[in-house]
Amino acid sequence: MNILPEYSNNSGIPMKKLLTATALTLTLAACGGGGSGGGAPSGASSKPGTSSGGTAASTPSKPGTSGGGVTIGGSDPNKMKYITSHDGIIEYKPRPTASQLKKVEQSNTITSQDLTLSALQKNNTIEFNDFINKNIGSYLLPNAYKVINLAYARALGLTGRGQTVAIFGSYDSLKHEVFEGKKITTVSKPSNLYYERIIDTSTILGSVIAGVEGKEMSGLAPGADLQFSGMDFNMSKFAPAFIEAKKKKAVAFVYDSIWLFRDDKTSSRNLYTLAKFKENLSKYSGDFIKTLENTRAYRGSVEVHGPDDTKNFVEAMKDYMAEGIFVAPALAKEDDKGIYSQSLASALPEVLKEFENKTIAVANIIPLVDDKGEIKKALTFPQSQCLEAAAYCLSASPIMKTAYMESETDTSRYRTDFSFFYSLGQVAGATAIMAQAFPTLRNDEIVTRLLFSANNRFGAFKRNGILIKNGVYHEYSKVYGHGFLDIEAALKPIGTIGLPTSTRSEGPRIGLQEVAITASTANNGALQTALKDKDFIAYDALATPFAVKGDALVSEKASTFTTRFAGFSTQASASTQANQFASFNFSNQSQAIPMGDWSLGFAQTGELTKTLGLGMGFATVLESQTSAFSLAQNGLGFAATRQNGKASTGVFAFGDFTDANAHTFGAGASTGYSFDNGAKVAVGATALNETAAYLGMQMNAMQKNSSDKFSAVTALFNTSASMPLDSISLFATAELGVSQAESAGIVSNFDRGVYTGFALGLEAQNLLDTGDKLQLSFSQPMHMEAGSATLRQSGMRNKQGDLTFADIEVDLSAQSRQFDFAADYQMSLSESTSMRLGGVLSLNEGHIEGKTGAAAMGRITHHF
Repeated sequence: MNILPEYSNNSGIPMKKLLTATALTLTLAACGGGGSGGGAPSGASSKPGTSSGGTAASTPSKPGTSGGGVTIGGSDPNKMKYITSHDGIIEYKPRPTASQLKKVEQSNTITSQDLTLSALQKNNTIEFNDFINKNIGSYLLPNAYKVINLAYARALGLTGRGQTVAIFGSYDSLKHEVFEGKKITTVSKPSNLYYERIIDTSTILGSVIAGVEGKEMSGLAPGADLQFSGMDFNMSKFAPAFIEAKKKKAVAFVYDSIWLFRDDKTSSRNLYTLAKFKENLSKYSGDFIKTLENTRAYRGSVEVHGPDDTKNFVEAMKDYMAEGIFVAPALAKEDDKGIYSQSLASALPEVLKEFENKTIAVANIIPLVDDKGEIKKALTFPQSQCLEAAAYCLSASPIMKTAYMESETDTSRYRTDFSFFYSLGQVAGATAIMAQAFPTLRNDEIVTRLLFSANNRFGAFKRNGILIKNGVYHEYSKVYGHGFLDIEAALKPIGTIGLPTSTRSEGPRIGLQEVAITASTANNGALQTALKDKDFIAYDALATPFAVKGDALVSEKASTFTTRFAGFSTQASASTQANQFASFNFSNQSQAIPMGDWSLGFAQTGELTKTLGLGMGFATVLESQTSAFSLAQNGLGFAATRQNGKASTGVFAFGDFTDANAHTFGAGASTGYSFDNGAKVAVGATALNETAAYLGMQMNAMQKNSSDKFSAVTALFNTSASMPLDSISLFATAELGVSQAESAGIVSNFDRGVYTGFALGLEAQNLLDTGDKLQLSFSQPMHMEAGSATLRQSGMRNKQGDLTFADIEVDLSAQSRQFDFAADYQMSLSESTSMRLGGVLSLNEGHIEGKTGAAAMGRITHHF
C-alpha cells in the first residue's frame, strides 16, 4: 500500500515532492503530533494551560500552543496545510475528503442526541443525565470518532489489518452482525456472565475495537482480528488468555473487567486499589505473587483456585508484556478518608516493571465542544480520573453507539450509551492502527506515540507532570492523563524529522529542511531524476520511520530574475562597453591606481572578469551564466594589470562574502593580446574556492551556520576573443572547469567534476540613435559534462531500533544542454533619461530536455 502525502518547504525552496511514512514496506504519511512535541513555531505565542508539548534540551522549553492539525491556511480539506509541532515547514496529503469525514462520523453517529441526549436519557440513570444536563450549557456532545481524528487513518487506508487485539472479559455467542467475516479466536467461554444475566460486554467492546464496516456502526480498526477470553473469576482461565495472546502476537491485551484484581474479602465487588495493594505488599516483603495470592478476593461459589494458578497467571502476563500492550480502564475507588486511588489493574506499572512503558490506562472523559468542534470543557467523575496512572493515561469519550446483545437473537441490535467500554475500545483500536502503520515499532514505542500525541489543548487541562523523551516532551494531568486520544497526530512525525547520522533510529539526525539540497544550475534536474524512485528513511524524535522520496530532498536553483533586474541598468556609454572587454583597463567608474608599469584597480567580480577577458560580466539579460565567476557575482575584487606594447598581463583576486555562512573567493592570472585591427584575444586560469557549495549546489544546513556543508575547489580555464567591425563588435568566450568537492549530509563522496560554458554574440551601436547599443548573444550556460556522487541512503529500522545504510551512485552530468538566445537594447531618450529592454529564450532550460523558458525585462531611468 502506498500513501503519498506531499512534502513542501516554506523556507523559500520549492519542493513539490512526496513525504511518506513507512510501514510494512508500506509508505504512510505522518507528521507532527497533535500537541506532542516542540514549542510554538516562529511567531506563535505560548499560552499557559493550553500547551501541548515542546522540545527539551537539558531542561524542557516552555510549551507551545502548536501541534499537528493546526490549520494555517485554506478551506479546501485537500489543500489545508497542517503545521508540525516544531517548525511548520511540512505539508501532508492526502487529507480526509469531505465524504470520508462524513462516512467515518456516520459509522458512529449519535445524531440528535448531540443536542437532546434523548438516547442517553433512556439508557442511563437519572443521576447521570442530571450531571450532563447541568454541565453541558450551550456546548454540544461531539461525535467520538471526530474527537480522536479517526478519519485521518481512514484516508490513509489504515484499518488495523493484520493485527490482533485480545479481549479479556465476558462474552456469549459473538453472533452479532458487526463481526461478520471477521477472524475471531476464543480461548475459553465464561460459565456465567455479569450479574448472572446475559450482557455480552465483550460484544460491546469488540464492536468498538474492530466492528466491520457497512453496518449501523463500525469499529476503529475494522480490519483487525479479535481474540476473546472468557472471565468468570476462575483463576485457572487467566493464564491461558495471555498465553494465547502472545501466540497470536496480539498488539494489545484489553482488560474489560473491573474484577480481575479485587479487594480483600470484605466485599466481592470492591476494586483492589493501588494504595491498598501497596499497603498489603509491604506485609509480604514486596512479593507481588504472594501478596496477590493472599489478599485477592474471589466470587464465592464460582471460585476455582489451584495452588499454582496465581503464579501461572502472573508469569503469563509478564511473558506477554515482553511484546504486547496492556490496556485497562481507569477506575478509582474512594477510601474511608475520602481519598481516591486507581485500580490495581490500571496501575500495574507501579508494582510490576514488566508493565512499565507498555500500559495505557483509559479515562472516561466527556468532551463538550462549541459549534466549531473545538473542545471547550471536559467532564468526568471522581471514579474515572487517571490519578496514580496519569503518566500513562489517555482520555476518550465514553458516549458512543455500539453493538449490543442481551440474548442470542440480538444479532443486529445497537444502542447509544455511556460506558468505560467505549473509551477503552477506542484506545485499543488505536493500537492496532499504529501497529499496522509502523510495524517496526516496539510495543513501548507505540504507547509513547499515543501518549505524546494526545490532545491536551483544552481549558480544563492542568499539568501535574511531564514526560521527556529524546528532545520532546508532553504534559499530563492527574484527571485527564495526557489528554484525548488523537490518531491523526500519532500518525504524523513528533518533534523534528530528519535523516539519521548513526545506525540507531533514536540517534542524532539532520533535519529534512537542513539536509535538502539546492541543485547547481550546471546540472539542474540530474539529481532529481537520479533520486526519483529512491526512498530515504527519515526518523522523528521518537525514532519512528518515515519514507522520504529522494527527489523531495532536491530543489532547483532559485531564479536569479530579481537579482538580474536589480543590475539591469544602463551603462556609462556604448563605446565604453564595447572597448572595455579584454582591455586590461578599468572603466572610469573604477579609477585604476598607477603603480609604475602596473595599474591597480578595484571592481565588482563581473567588471573585473570582463576587463581581463575572462567573461562578459553579469550585466547582460542572460538568465543563466556561462561562467563559474557568476557564483561570486556579489563579490568585490582587485587586479593588477601591466601593458607591454600590444600584450597585457593581469593578476587578480576576488571574494563574495555577502553570505556569512557561505563564502566564494578565488585568484588567478590572465594574459591578452591586441591586434592592429582592434581584435583582442585573452586566456586565463583561476582557482575558485567555495566554502559551502559545489558549483552552486548547496545543502540547506549552510543557512543555519552548520559545519556540515559542501565545499569545493575549481580550476577555471578561460579564453575569449573580440573583433570590431565598424559599428559592430563580435565577441566569444569559453570556459572549462574542473572541480573537486568535499561531501556532507547525505552525500558521502564526490568524484571529480568537469563543466563547460560559452557565449557568442555581437554588439551594434548607433542603430536608431546616436549612442544606442544592441547586443545579441547565443550561449550555453554552465553545463556539467562529467561528475558523480555517492549518496548515503538511510534504511528501515528493525524492532531493536537498528538501521542500515546503502550507497546510491548518482550521475551528476546534466541531462541535456541548455541554449540561450538573448537580446539587450539600450538608448538614451534625453540627457537625463535612458531606456533599456531585454529578453532571453532558453531551450532545454535548466539542462532539462524539452523544457522551454523565457524572460523579458525593461527599465527606464531618469536622473533628477
